[in-house]
Amino acid sequence: MGSNFLRPCGVFKRADGWKRERKSGPDVCGIDFFRAACDPPALNPKNMEKLRGAHILERGKRFLMVWKHQAPEQENFAGIGYEELGAEVEEARKARERVLAMEVSLRGLRLERNKADRKLAAKLRQVACGVRAEPEYGDDCGLIRALGFVPHSEVRSGRPRKRRNDE
Repeated sequence: MGSNFLRPCGVFKRADGWKRERKSGPDVCGIDFFRAACDPPALNPKNMEKLRGAHILERGKRFLMVWKHQAPEQENFAGIGYEELGAEVEEARKARERVLAMEVSLRGLRLERNKADRKLAAKLRQVACGVRAEPEYGDDCGLIRALGFVPHSEVRSGRPRKRRNDE
């Protein structure tokens, strides 16, 4: 996604930060998007990255700690209570633990699959060699072609070389 995801209308980004493109003052809904994009850190795309992915659990724990120590008398913010936020953080932590457990299990299953694939590949090579060794079939038969190999009569010698004209 990149920084264009949170870019307000009428604003573009340069190396030196957000710049106004054409609109001045509040937009249709009464919000000055240029000021909102530059001033509050919540709309800065770099800070928004911290609200997704691996950092979200750490951010949730920090929100709870800060709320507990700096605003313990406040029961809720934006209609969300301290206990409700704590429950959401715990639910996210448990979901991450379940995903981690499944990933570990998946690694084990992939190892089993790879072992089974290697064992099957060895058996397939053994059968192909058995077909070639069988006097009835040999290495120049239709069965070899059907198995996905090139019959001996069609095998090319290697890299083709240009002929020299000696005159």
